[in-house]
Amino acid sequence: MVGRKTNLKVLISKLWEVGATIVKTTEFVQGQTCRWGLAWSFLPASKKIVPSHVAEKNNMSFMLEGLQRHQSAFDVLQSVESYFRNMGASSKLDSASFKVDVRSICSSL
Repeated sequence: MVGRKTNLKVLISKLWEVGATIVKTTEFVQGQTCRWGLAWSFLPASKKIVPSHVAEKNNMSFMLEGLQRHQSAFDVLQSVESYFRNMGASSKLDSASFKVDVRSICSSL
């Protein structure tokens, strides 16, 4: 985990210099604080072979703003499910994987 973006750029370039074959980053944001995760490998990159019959999921990501501090993440997840149900969509909350699967009315036609 890296705390300064300038350090992240330096580390990434050093990893490429020393022969890393794969370098990936991700950003963690909590309020106004940002941190970056950095992962790398020196193994040769493998080709992903995905069967043609496997369809990609259409995932949508979003950020919620203006939440009260007393609301837990699970409360927010339940609110998201309730919102989509009230809008007429079919939704299912999966608390084990902490996600809500939503299918619109149009997708079932």
